[in-house]
Amino acid sequence: MRARRTEADVAGLIILGGVIFGLLSLFSVLGGVGTSFDHLFAAAFGYGRVLFYAYIGYYGLVLVLDIRPSLKRRYLSSGALTIVTLLAFSSFLIFELLHPHRNPSLAERGGLIGWYTFRGIAALVSPGGAGILIFVVVVFSLLDLFGHSPIAIVRRYRHRIARHFNDGSDAREIQGAPLSLDEPHTSSPPLVHKPTRSRSRSRMPSVPVYDYAEDSLSNEAYLGADRGSKDLGNPESKVINIPVPPLEAVAEGSDSQELDEELLLGGSNADAFDSSPADEDLDSQDGVAQDFDEKADERVVAWKLPPGNILRRSAVRALDKDELWKRGRILCDALATHKVETSLVGMTVGPTVTRYELELGAGVKVARVTSLNKDIAYAMAAADVRILAPIPGRSAIGVEVPNERRVIVALGDVLGAPEAAANLHPLAVAIGRDISGKATLANLAEMPHVLIAGSTGSGKSSCLNSILTSILMRSTPDEVRMILIDPKRVELGQYNGVPHLLTPVVTNPKKAANALAWAVKEMEQRYDLLSELGARDIVGYNQIVENLQREASEEDKADLPFVDAANETSSEIELGPSPLFDSIKEKSYRHLPYIVVVVDELNDLMMVAARDVEESICRIAQMARAVGIHLVIATQRPSVDVITGLIKANIPSRMAFSVSSLADSRVILDQPGAERLIGKGDMLMLGASTSHPQRLQAPWVAEEEIRKVVASWIRQGRTSFVGDFEVVETTSDSSDSKEDEDELFMAALELVVSSQLGSTSMLQRKLRVGFSRAGRLMDLLERRGIVGPLEGSKPRVVLMGKEEFESYKDQRLIG
Repeated sequence: MRARRTEADVAGLIILGGVIFGLLSLFSVLGGVGTSFDHLFAAAFGYGRVLFYAYIGYYGLVLVLDIRPSLKRRYLSSGALTIVTLLAFSSFLIFELLHPHRNPSLAERGGLIGWYTFRGIAALVSPGGAGILIFVVVVFSLLDLFGHSPIAIVRRYRHRIARHFNDGSDAREIQGAPLSLDEPHTSSPPLVHKPTRSRSRSRMPSVPVYDYAEDSLSNEAYLGADRGSKDLGNPESKVINIPVPPLEAVAEGSDSQELDEELLLGGSNADAFDSSPADEDLDSQDGVAQDFDEKADERVVAWKLPPGNILRRSAVRALDKDELWKRGRILCDALATHKVETSLVGMTVGPTVTRYELELGAGVKVARVTSLNKDIAYAMAAADVRILAPIPGRSAIGVEVPNERRVIVALGDVLGAPEAAANLHPLAVAIGRDISGKATLANLAEMPHVLIAGSTGSGKSSCLNSILTSILMRSTPDEVRMILIDPKRVELGQYNGVPHLLTPVVTNPKKAANALAWAVKEMEQRYDLLSELGARDIVGYNQIVENLQREASEEDKADLPFVDAANETSSEIELGPSPLFDSIKEKSYRHLPYIVVVVDELNDLMMVAARDVEESICRIAQMARAVGIHLVIATQRPSVDVITGLIKANIPSRMAFSVSSLADSRVILDQPGAERLIGKGDMLMLGASTSHPQRLQAPWVAEEEIRKVVASWIRQGRTSFVGDFEVVETTSDSSDSKEDEDELFMAALELVVSSQLGSTSMLQRKLRVGFSRAGRLMDLLERRGIVGPLEGSKPRVVLMGKEEFESYKDQRLIG
C-alpha cells in the first residue's frame, strides 16, 4: 500500500516537472534545449500546447495530492478528446473563416494533430460540415469532462421547456408548499461509476452513488401528464365506487386556498371537489371509472375521497457528491487505522442516513468491524452509527451514518409515488421511505397486526397519524371502519366525526377495555357468518355475498335481507333457485368492511385492566386476521410489563422508533438496533415473515393537513356508530362478582378510595384480616380497575375517585 503511494507521488512529481519545464520554454529562458523542446510541442499542438500543459499538470496534481482519483479515467479520455477537437476547431477557424486567403503557420493551424484531424474530417464531409461536427464534439467532450451527461441535461430541461410553452411558468415550488402530484421532480441523474476494487487506504475506489431524489426521472411516466390507460383522472371530482384509487393531483385550474377554506368552513355542495367543468357530468355517466365497473361495489354511490392537493410534497434537495466521497474516504481511513482492510463499493443516500457499503479484505472478520461501532461514530463525527453486518443477500457490510442535513418525507410524497398506485388494497398505508429512498407501503391485512413502540418525540405519533390519514385518503367507510382508543385524549381526538369510526374516539381506559371486548365479540360473529357461507376469509365472504346479490337480482325469486355496512339498514333482495339459497333463506348477510383497532397508549390500558386488555388483544391477534379485524398498538413504554410475552408472541410485525436502551430494543424487536436510531421518524420495521428489520424514515403529516382531510369527510355526513360499549362492562363485572366476590370487598374498596392509598398492609390493619386475604382483596381491586399494578415496594396507584365510588356503590345497590 505504501509502495503504491510512493509510485503515484513520483509519477506526479515527474509530470509536474515536465509541465514547468514546458511553460518556461515558451519564454526561451532555458537555452537551446528549452527552445528545441518548445518547437517540438509547437509542431505537435500549435498554440494549443498551453492547454496540453494545463491538462497534464492537473493530472499530476491528482496523483500528488490524491484529489478525486475517481476522475482519473474520465480525464484521460474526455480531456484528450477535448484537446484534439479544440486543436482541430482552431484549424477550421484559422484556415476557413478568419484567414482563408493566406497560408497560416503550422502553430496557427493547431499543430500537426489539429491540422490533420480537421483535414481528415473535411475529406469525408465539407469543410463547413467538419467545423460544425467538430464544434458539437467539443461541447459534448467539455460537458463530459466536467461531469455532466448531455442526455441528463436534455432530460432535466425538457419538462421545464414544455411547461414554459404550456403555461409560461418555470418556477419551482418551495419546500412545504402544496405541490401538484402530477408535477415531476426535476433533478440531475444519478452519478454511477463502474466500481473499481482497490485496497488502497488513501486512494478511494470509484464507487456507485445512488440518490433516491435523483430517481424521480424514472417516475415521470406515472407522475407526468401522459399516463395512458392507467389515468384515473381527478379523484376529488368523482363519485368513488372503486376499491382504492391512487392519490391523484387536482386540476391545474383549482384554487387550493379557496378549497382549504371550503373544507374548513364546511361550504355547500361539492364545489371544492369539482375543479374541472369536464367532471360535472360524472354523476350521469361513469367516465373514467367505467374501467373498474367489474370490481366496483355497486352499493357505494356517494362517497368522495379527499382531494389530492390537501397533502403537501417536499422539495428535491441537491446532493453534494464531493462531500459524500470525502466522508467515505474518512470511513475507510478510520478502519485502516485499526488494521481493518476494506474497500468502498457503493453509497446509498437516503432521506435520513447514508449507507456506505464496504467489502472486507482477505482474512478480515465481520466481528472486527462491528466491534468498532463507537470508533466509527467518532471518526465520522456522528451521534451514532448502525452497522449492518452483512447486508442481507450481499457480500458487503453496510455502515449507516446520519446525514448532516435531513430531508423531510411528506406523506404526499409516499402516497403520490407509483408504488402507492400499484397497491390498491384498502388497508395499504404509507410507512415512509427506505434507505434507498423508495416509497414503502405496508398492507395491514398481511401484517396482520402491528406493534409500534418508541420513546417520546421519536416519531411514533406521527407514524400513527400517517397510517390513519392514508386510510382516510384511500378508502371509503364501506371498505374500512375504525375504532380509535386514545387514553391520552390529545392525539386521536382530531379524527372525531369521520364516517369511518364505529364509535367516537374512546378516551376512558375502562371503556377502552370494553371496546376491545366488543371487537372480540364482533370477531366471533363474523366467524359464524363465514362458517355459514363456507368462506375462508373476509375476501371470499364478500365475494360470495356480492355473487348472491347479483344472482338474486337476476333470478328475482326468494327474499334475502341485505344489511348495508354504512347505515345498517336492510333491504329485501330476491333469491334465485341456487342450492345455496335454500340453505341461507331468511338469513341476514351483510358486506363486511375491514375493521382497524388503533390503541395509542397501551401502557395506560394495562394499568387499568391488564388482564382484560391482554386477553382481548391476544384473542384478536390470534384469530381476527381471517375476518378482517386488525390491531395497531402503540406505546412509549416498551417494557416487559406493558409488552408482555403473550402479546409479543401474537403480534409478529413491529415498528421500533428511537429508544433509550438496548433492553428496550430487545423488548420490541428481540434484537438490538432501535437504540442507535436518531429519532424524528427514523425507525426499524420488522415484518412478520423476516428476521431482518428494515430501516425507514416515517412520513410527516401536519395537523393542518389532517384537519382538511377530516373536514372533507365530515362534510359528507352519514356517520353511524355501533352504540355504547357499557353492556360489555356490566357483563364482565357480574361474572367477576359471582366468581371472586368477597364479603369485605366493599369495605376494602371504601378504605382504598377514601385514603387514596393502595396498600395491602393497610387493608390488613384496618380490616383485621390476614395477609393472604388482604392480598386477595387487593388483587380483586386490581382486576376491577380500581387500583393499578404492583410497582415494587411502592403503594398501588388508586384509579377511582370518590365521585366514581359513590356512582359505583349506587349501581351495585340497584343491581
